[in-house]
Amino acid sequence: MVDFLIVGTPKSGTTALQSYLSKHPEIFMPEFKELHFFGSEFKEKHSKYSKSLTTNEYSNLFKNGTTNQLKGEASVFYLYSNDAHIHIKSFNPEMKIIVCFRHPVDFLISYHQDALYVEIENEKDFWKALALENKRKKGACIPKTTSFIKSLYYSELIDYASHLKQYISTFGKENVKVVFLFEELISNPQKEYKSILNFLNVTDTDFSLEQFEKVNPRRNIKNKSINNLIKNPLPLPFRFLLRVFFPFQKLRLLIYNKIKTLNTDYSKVNTLSHLEKVKLQKDILPNIIHLEKVLETDLSVWKNKYI
Repeated sequence: MVDFLIVGTPKSGTTALQSYLSKHPEIFMPEFKELHFFGSEFKEKHSKYSKSLTTNEYSNLFKNGTTNQLKGEASVFYLYSNDAHIHIKSFNPEMKIIVCFRHPVDFLISYHQDALYVEIENEKDFWKALALENKRKKGACIPKTTSFIKSLYYSELIDYASHLKQYISTFGKENVKVVFLFEELISNPQKEYKSILNFLNVTDTDFSLEQFEKVNPRRNIKNKSINNLIKNPLPLPFRFLLRVFFPFQKLRLLIYNKIKTLNTDYSKVNTLSHLEKVKLQKDILPNIIHLEKVLETDLSVWKNKYI
């Protein structure tokens, strides 16, 4: 039985949180994120997020966990699915839900760059990408490499409150934990870590990590041509030669990952000026106020960040 899920959002600390929780002796999480087992959108054959897992295959991913460990996984687009929360409820009515949020302005900037890196987005200009949403909802200007179209609906991605309400109404507020990336997880990681452990009801809530390392920083492709070369299928003769010289799939995967790493840097792209951030915050202020009401929490630190 899976006991808890980190359901979103992207670029908001989910990878770091998975890493931190996996180190606790009373918690087991699979090595990989983004299983996206729940949600009808992720069952479609064209979806890059679908692993085509059966219920047994999904359950087997947790078989190395002991009976004394809580089991959990992280898939960042569960939050945006039309029906993932319903499927989760059917799978485990007592599921604990963790949602990670970051300031919407910072989220959009970071997410847009990462969307370019994983190639679900092809519009490099930040403002143009945001402006394409209405056309994309009509089926136009959608990159061929995009499999989950909602991943490009930027205004919906930061409508945190509406998505969160689905999970609160389904599982109850007592079973939904919201983590704020910079305000809690980064500024005071040990305190927030303990809060999450309390939420999950582990025995040892005083368990401490020696270091809360930074995980999954903003990424950028150095050379597009090299990236296309390793991602697109090679002509048959080259594939044959590749298998002759590197007969083991694990070795080929190791080489692929090494090239991918060497072709990645962590510079920032399309960093907005302060004035642009102020403008963006004014536009999305209703989203922050809406979330404030749903959580019954003062979010002045967000409302006053870019003024």
